[in-house]
Amino acid sequence: MARKVASKDFNKNSLPRNRKEQFFDIVKNRQMEFFKVGALLLLFFIPFLVSIIIKDVSILSITSMESVTEEEIASMIFSTNIIYNAMMFVSIIIFSIGLAGIIKIFKELIYSEPIFFKEDFFQGIKENIKSLIVISVIVGLLTAISNITYIIFDNIVLRVLPTAINFALIFPACLIAIFLTSIYNNKVFVTIKTSYALYIRYFPQILLSYVLVILMVFLKLLPIEYFF
Repeated sequence: MARKVASKDFNKNSLPRNRKEQFFDIVKNRQMEFFKVGALLLLFFIPFLVSIIIKDVSILSITSMESVTEEEIASMIFSTNIIYNAMMFVSIIIFSIGLAGIIKIFKELIYSEPIFFKEDFFQGIKENIKSLIVISVIVGLLTAISNITYIIFDNIVLRVLPTAINFALIFPACLIAIFLTSIYNNKVFVTIKTSYALYIRYFPQILLSYVLVILMVFLKLLPIEYFF
């Protein structure tokens, strides 16, 4: 196989001159690292996907049952949702372990440092796991509470309020805390406190970028029959 050779010698003028050029330089020249990162994140996300599939398939099976009362169906669906929320909580923690390693690799990419994928991944877990576990526990518990509240109450305000609080006040700060964890070596509650300070100060900019995350999360709320 013929090797590709650059048409001109590399010199300092070939280096990115700003963050925008650096971004496109990384995308162009570090594609294998992005592929590995995506594959690894998908691997750690599989438990969450499995829990969603099990829940949806179970609910479809329950609602298609014959010779059972509506009360029995409601009870079985409630039990299924309780089991799903427990699985979801564990899945978020598992995903946070992979994310702890991945943000170390992203840090190396941002600073255009050489990447030793396996070593950097496990080093990232060692450096970031404590903060990521705390953040994931907060997200997992509050998500489970909002999901169960939505099932228990009939009043629309009581059903929606916990979810609204999570997405408006809690989850954005947790997202900022993840980025801060990759850069600063602070205690987790100092990181969360700093996250809220940044969220308040730069609210419009952070909210704009956070909208994309919200849209992706809300895709899971679509009934499974829409995909068939």
